[in-house]
Amino acid sequence: MINNISDQLDYFRRESGISVEIKKQLEIPMSNLDKRVSVVYRASILSREINLVDYQARNVKRAVSIIQRIRENNEFDSVIMVTQLGKDDRKFLIEKGIPFITLEGEIFLPFLGTKLFPNKIKMFNDNKTLSPVGQRLYMFILMMMLMAEKNRAVFVEIGAKNILVNDLGQLVIKGGQEFYSRVGKNIGIKNRISFSRATNDLISHGLLKASGETVDRIYTYPLESRAYFEAGLEYLVSPVHEKELKFDSAVNRGIVETLDYSKLLKSGFTGLSQVTMISDNQRKTFVTDKNMFNTLSNTVIREASESMGEPFNTDLKFLIQVQKYDLNFFNVLYRQTDKEYPGDVVDPLDLYLMMSKENYDERVDSELEDMLDNIWRDN
Repeated sequence: MINNISDQLDYFRRESGISVEIKKQLEIPMSNLDKRVSVVYRASILSREINLVDYQARNVKRAVSIIQRIRENNEFDSVIMVTQLGKDDRKFLIEKGIPFITLEGEIFLPFLGTKLFPNKIKMFNDNKTLSPVGQRLYMFILMMMLMAEKNRAVFVEIGAKNILVNDLGQLVIKGGQEFYSRVGKNIGIKNRISFSRATNDLISHGLLKASGETVDRIYTYPLESRAYFEAGLEYLVSPVHEKELKFDSAVNRGIVETLDYSKLLKSGFTGLSQVTMISDNQRKTFVTDKNMFNTLSNTVIREASESMGEPFNTDLKFLIQVQKYDLNFFNVLYRQTDKEYPGDVVDPLDLYLMMSKENYDERVDSELEDMLDNIWRDN
């Protein structure tokens, strides 16, 4: 990550050949959350004086209100500066006519009639989300990157000869039976075919590079976990299915009292309340595997038919979600990088994917961003 504004602009100059000169930082009245995700400077680009907004939020839609707030305070054109843009975010900014530059060298300055999109940038590519097996491998690679950065001893132990860091600062992955039997089985990659599907999916999305012949092929990506997360975020989906099970503590008292919580992970607001300042709501939310979900579902249906007419207790509701992949395994991996993280809560990366896809208020969005920042705070 490039944090210093001077370093960012120097990187942008090398990528685009265009210089941006900072004159001073501006104080613009805006909400506390907007202040946390953006810093506004008076600057100049291509001999034009502008407001340069160093924008750090992942959701570019917030930029609309920030631009409007700046417009109320001065007449200069405002330009959003971000590290990189996904296809949907790029399309959104262009359709809204919001000027932007990226550290990859993209330039969209409609007030100057200037557009520059390097060949490596696909304007509106058709890449969809990662396949299920692709996302599982991606999340595993991301966890291994975090581990390599924070707990090298465990990284070496888990990676053995199949996952390592080379002299170029790249994470290196090799296939083979040892990989499938040691870790692949935990992410549903048990043979060469599923491994090939997963790696090809990541390669097609620019999230992995391959080199060498088939038998000796290796896969690499620069060892920078946060940059890897940012690069893959637009292709990721929630790790839980849409199908949910809801039941009530009054009608289903027997289930609540005998529920095996060791097979559940706290998710939703129940999980978020354990790792942020957000308060839990009245509905207790957990995630489990398909087998336990089906067992609970059958029991709830049976008890509901036997208890028709009983009042619904609004004080304590339960929501059970079913996971798309083994979230317990990823919780174990993440806790190798953060020993203080609860063992009964979905790991913060998957928890973010669950909740960032929903439309919550600014307070929730802020806590989700803080949760992510805490992952890399000591890096």
